Amino acid sequence: MDVAELLSQIATDGDYNPFSLRDLGPAEISAVREALSSLSLREAALAVIATLREPFDFALVPQEKPLPLNACEFWYALPTGDQEAVLDAFGLSSPVPVTMRMGRLAWRYEGHRWWLDHGRCSVIYVSPVLDGWTLVFGEPAEDFHTRGTLADGVEDPHGVKQMWANEAAKRTVRRERCVALSRRFGAAHLYLKSHGDSTTSWFIAENGTVARWYDVMVPEEQIGPPHPGEAGFWLPHEENPWPAGSFDDILLAHVGKEAALRFRDRYRQLQAEYNVPDKCDADDVAAQLSVRPGDIGPTTVVTGHGVLARTGCPG
Repeated sequence: MDVAELLSQIATDGDYNPFSLRDLGPAEISAVREALSSLSLREAALAVIATLREPFDFALVPQEKPLPLNACEFWYALPTGDQEAVLDAFGLSSPVPVTMRMGRLAWRYEGHRWWLDHGRCSVIYVSPVLDGWTLVFGEPAEDFHTRGTLADGVEDPHGVKQMWANEAAKRTVRRERCVALSRRFGAAHLYLKSHGDSTTSWFIAENGTVARWYDVMVPEEQIGPPHPGEAGFWLPHEENPWPAGSFDDILLAHVGKEAALRFRDRYRQLQAEYNVPDKCDADDVAAQLSVRPGDIGPTTVVTGHGVLARTGCPG
């Protein structure tokens, strides 16, 4: 692996292929450490070192620069600047100070370590205070490993029923987590948005009660009336009023980028014709109620440093 190229890429655009770190050996890690002497590559080198959980001098961590946290799929938002209380509430330990660039790369790497038993649940990134909110990327070990139970005698040869039972159990645990957090911090939000499909949900708890819960997979179970964070949008499960087959000619006659562009233009045309608003997802709700990770930038008021912290899982 070309270490210099990897660090330059991280320093330039804050992105990288998480799998590129899987096979870094002692020689490559030594080369990364040598780059700590370069002001232009120091943060990138620290990002790699922190991601691989190698020790480093915390005094080298530079001043925070707000960075969009794109492609986030699961995060809590708490209206507090008390980082110690947040760590305690999630049962986290051994916090390591990091910048947003360092935290983002480490969290992305954590999310791609699917080949390990605890590859996606041993480290959580807790952001600095962002416009008065602390974001938590990840969940406690006991929540992550929640499993549902099937009634005795239920046949499930392909594991589908178990999968749905697991999801239902996690929804309950996450709702209870938000309620408990809201008792401590006044409010607690949980956002989920898949970038691989249309899955999305949000929990909004206030002062120990669920003000709103919505999940596109089980809209019939939603809790609470429409929330101000959804104002001006349709919910994802709501049916569009235009006739079935309105896009058939595009899908049959076009492929790739051309089809996508034509589909978008037709969709906008039908929205205007039928006076239909956009459908919201967790990102949209977060943008109106707290902090949308992808909107973080120069105008975001940032206080303190974020940290990488350990859950109860080994890894």
